[in-house]
Amino acid sequence: MKSKPCGKRTVTSMKRLFFLLCLLWGFIPINNLSAHPHVFIDTSVTVVFDQKGITGFRIEWEFDEMFSAMIIQDFDEDYDSSFSSAEIENIEQNAFSNLKNFHYFTYISWKGGEYDGKKIEDFYAAISGGTLIYRFFVPCRISAVDKEKEVKVWVYDDSYYCDVGYAENAPVNIEGAEGYNLRYEIVKDESIEYYYGQVCPLQLRLLFGRSND
Repeated sequence: MKSKPCGKRTVTSMKRLFFLLCLLWGFIPINNLSAHPHVFIDTSVTVVFDQKGITGFRIEWEFDEMFSAMIIQDFDEDYDSSFSSAEIENIEQNAFSNLKNFHYFTYISWKGGEYDGKKIEDFYAAISGGTLIYRFFVPCRISAVDKEKEVKVWVYDDSYYCDVGYAENAPVNIEGAEGYNLRYEIVKDESIEYYYGQVCPLQLRLLFGRSND
């Protein structure tokens, strides 16, 4: 059996975690000169289809070493290097759910509609080689038509407390897209600027339509 550190979480670690979470969720104002990212996230997006079109988007985040260590230290209560269902629920309630106030850093639009940023499903947290991973599903029904339809997806934090970039490996995945023609690209969206006009988010531009085959 794996040995456990003695005692409960230290006050110091909780204060450090609270401070970093305040930064992450944007509760601590900072002046323009000192603003810079405090948390770094590599994201990947899985576009999920069914017979009617897109059902939603599965978002995965891999966090930097420091933030990973803090969340693991303070939420892996039995120190077994994995999260139980109870620990995942605790993480969701105390280190994720407040992102509802920030659109879950996820923005989706298409002709005639957009994701309202109010709901996610199937939140999951895991530890992989010391790296903290969040995964959640954004339900977003976009019906398919014969004509090609354009969908745009952005994942970013415009406060720039979090620097969000696409993962190097498999940044975009497609699930259940049989019967559709589709193509996509990741481009820098210069129409959106933040961090005092110095940073532009990356946009996933997806075009899809029913296959005639």
